[in-house]
Amino acid sequence: MVPKTTPLTREEKAQIALKKQVLPFTARRLTWLLGVLMFAAYGLTLNHWVSPDSVVDVASLQGLNWLPRVTGPITYLLLEPFAILPPEWVPVAVNLFTALCAALSLGLLARSVALLPHDLSRTGTPWWMVTPARLMTTRCPWLPPVVAVLVCGFQLTFWQNAITATSQMLDLLMFAYVILCLLEFNVSRRDAWLLRGAFVYGLGMSNDWAMAAFMLPLLVALIGVKRLFLFNEFFLTRLLRYPETLKLHLLWQIPAAWLAGLSLFLLPPAVISLTPSAHMSFWTALKYIAGSYHASLANFPREIMIISCLVSVTPFFLISTHFYQFLAGFSRLNFYVPPSPEDPHVHYLTGDNRWPVFLGTLFFQMGYGFFLLLGLWTMFDSPISPRRLNLGVACLPLYYLGALSIGYFFGHFLLTTEVKPPPRATKPLSEDPSPMEWRARLIALFVRSLKFLTLLALALLAVGYPAALFWKNLPEITVNRADPCGDYIAQLERELPPDCGVIVGSDSFRLMYLQSAVIRSGLQMNYLFLDMSAFNRSSGYVDFIRQNYPGFNVDSILPSGDAPPSVNDFPNLLKQLAGHYEIYYLPPLPVLEPFTEYFYLQAHGLFYRLNRYTPHHPYADPPSPEIVTNNVVFWRTFEQKQLRQLLARINPPTPPPTASLVDGFLNTLRFWPEADNESIEAGTYYASALNDWGVELQREGNFRAARKFFAQALELNPRNAAASINLKFSRDYLEHRPVQWLAPFETARSLGEYGDWQEVSNDGLVDDPNFCFMLGAFQADSRLLRPAIAQFHRVKELSPDRPDAWLNLANLFLESRDYADALAAADDLAAAFPTNHSAVLLKAEAYMGHHDYQKAIPLYGQSLAFDPTNYLPRLNRGLAHSKLHQLDEARRDFNAVLQLSSNAFPAYYDLAEIAWEETNRPAARTNYQLFLKYAPPNNPEIDEVRARLKELILSVGSKK
Repeated sequence: MVPKTTPLTREEKAQIALKKQVLPFTARRLTWLLGVLMFAAYGLTLNHWVSPDSVVDVASLQGLNWLPRVTGPITYLLLEPFAILPPEWVPVAVNLFTALCAALSLGLLARSVALLPHDLSRTGTPWWMVTPARLMTTRCPWLPPVVAVLVCGFQLTFWQNAITATSQMLDLLMFAYVILCLLEFNVSRRDAWLLRGAFVYGLGMSNDWAMAAFMLPLLVALIGVKRLFLFNEFFLTRLLRYPETLKLHLLWQIPAAWLAGLSLFLLPPAVISLTPSAHMSFWTALKYIAGSYHASLANFPREIMIISCLVSVTPFFLISTHFYQFLAGFSRLNFYVPPSPEDPHVHYLTGDNRWPVFLGTLFFQMGYGFFLLLGLWTMFDSPISPRRLNLGVACLPLYYLGALSIGYFFGHFLLTTEVKPPPRATKPLSEDPSPMEWRARLIALFVRSLKFLTLLALALLAVGYPAALFWKNLPEITVNRADPCGDYIAQLERELPPDCGVIVGSDSFRLMYLQSAVIRSGLQMNYLFLDMSAFNRSSGYVDFIRQNYPGFNVDSILPSGDAPPSVNDFPNLLKQLAGHYEIYYLPPLPVLEPFTEYFYLQAHGLFYRLNRYTPHHPYADPPSPEIVTNNVVFWRTFEQKQLRQLLARINPPTPPPTASLVDGFLNTLRFWPEADNESIEAGTYYASALNDWGVELQREGNFRAARKFFAQALELNPRNAAASINLKFSRDYLEHRPVQWLAPFETARSLGEYGDWQEVSNDGLVDDPNFCFMLGAFQADSRLLRPAIAQFHRVKELSPDRPDAWLNLANLFLESRDYADALAAADDLAAAFPTNHSAVLLKAEAYMGHHDYQKAIPLYGQSLAFDPTNYLPRLNRGLAHSKLHQLDEARRDFNAVLQLSSNAFPAYYDLAEIAWEETNRPAARTNYQLFLKYAPPNNPEIDEVRARLKELILSVGSKK
């Protein structure tokens, strides 16, 4: 009796089929070989320092970032061990790790291309049936993986991200593994691959929000490899008869694996909540991170993403859903059909000898050829490539999918161009062939020629295209190793104080970039870096400064405790440090910071030096001739050596205007040079410094030289609002055009084309009278009197016919108790505007500040002659009389004030003081009570008045 054998499962059949067509070299050894080759290429071109994209990660590992990482938990876990290395080794080590991730991603790409299904034979199997995947085992199966790896590896964006530390390459590695899991499942039918892919995809989403954009394509690919075609009758019948084939346990296991990977999203909030310096709870941190993810996805440019998906995701969709089998099932198209027995000489490219089928199949092949050429064109940084569309973090997965599609289409055409000899004919060819035989021979010759030409084109592409990519992008890689941002930071490093000093700034990015450069030089303990924005925001940063800079003895200066720093803590810290160290400020310049009341900024190359104001002097000291000479030499050298190179990389040649659609199409096909993003970023920094130096020259009266620097700033950064405003005013000033006066809020509204006025200030100094007037008003409201005095003094110089600038200047001198300058400003106002009666009142106030009451009294009388209803001069005159002990005259003025305004509480106070001096207790008590009735609750004299009243009540009681 023959024992009954157990039928093989679908997975076992797939494993047997895979063993029959196993590719030991293409799918295994070639993968490692290509990975090692590309790792060596990236190692030779490796960036040995930080780049703008890697500053934050490297600075965190070097201990320069006081905040814990809020995104990228996988990146945090994998990079944190590098923190044990010496700080100067960290950039190279992290860059090598990134190169390794890039090489592994390309190895996975080679394996994925080798596992792509290439079923080009007529099997009669419906397209919805699950059959063992037929891999490419003939016609140089190693060639498509090699082409895909070289095309992707030498693509400019991929290459740049492979040689410098960015988290994008790690995200791509996880994305590549997810794609590989789908292909491995399609070959082996093992459910474990789906669970691994779901888990890693969850990890990728927790590490980078951009991975969420690929959820729909990956779901479509999952449906394709699982053959979940619910609209098919055969599938539904099989499902009802054999429900176990659906494997219902996967309906919860795959989401569970995905959620398990996504749960690492909770790691950063947990780390932040356990970090004492962060001062943030778990739920607050989680809400903040989720909000940043949502904002990034909501603000993503959908139109640009759709264009990129048409180039990269659409071919992946065709591959993953077995679209060629779909067409074959409905239109009976096949990619290779043996010659017809009736007519052995007819050998079409595809299909049988029916013209509709022939033309339809030819059109389908042309579609595949279109996607192949489109992918190659995209890899060459065409105008519709993700790089040119500025997709940022979504670039690498799109380029990876494009390379995967190129590998598939390349293998497809290698198989379809195979020329097989026709089988032996059943009857010999006639010497006098019929017209039908002649037609068959011609068609066969045409098909063979077409296949030969296609094969020749594939050979040329396989050799020439990677070589062209390498030749085009290698100069860009070697140039960017000394990137413009790095040159800018190196210039800052050269301008640092020679021995030690303090560097202050509000741009955390540039501060960390500069700190990393100082670490490379081994001088990190010589300089104290202070991030003003972080200092004002959290006490955790204060603790960070205290722990990391022990050599500067800041323990006695910095505030202690968990309470946020007060407004005066940072100015006090700078005042203490200024006595021992030189303090340099890194732009952008402060506008409404409290320390500007005690320090003024003086241009020093790309830095500004903080200097203390001279006591009893309201204005900043002029720069010394040595400083002016150094700045002139610096900017002359910059113009000769760096400016032209930066402008060439920022403003490459652009396509000329086209007059026809044909010219526009040809311009699109051409590969015009692109602007370098790092040069653009460095250009914004230099543009701000150029604008500020132009303002310094303009303040010295050199308007023509200043115009040159404003123009250069706009060449480097056309969006620099400060340089635009300065250049416009400079032209108007030199052409003697009148200035249109605007109120502060009118000036703020007129800046709508440039943005908010604070954004304009971030671009640099503005030397326009209306802007200076507005800024002075805002600074005066913030009690920054000395900066406000400088602004109104500049308005007075640029627009001397504006009386309100003179008036505000005198008032600011009074508020700052600089009565000598206030008196001089009032005299200037009276001389310039004789009809302006405010000068008389200002002179009187200045005399009051000098305690020269005898001179103030007649001036108050003159002011009252101009405006008898103004009770303030009368009130102040009464106060002057009381200081001179002219009590009757003082009482007369105070009573007159109360007749004009019965709720003028200062008059009640002064009358009470006179009664107190005359020991008139009832009158004093009455006036003190009236003062308390009308005075605002925050008046500083209320406590004193209540004490007096209490004393008066007690004295009356004791007499009784």
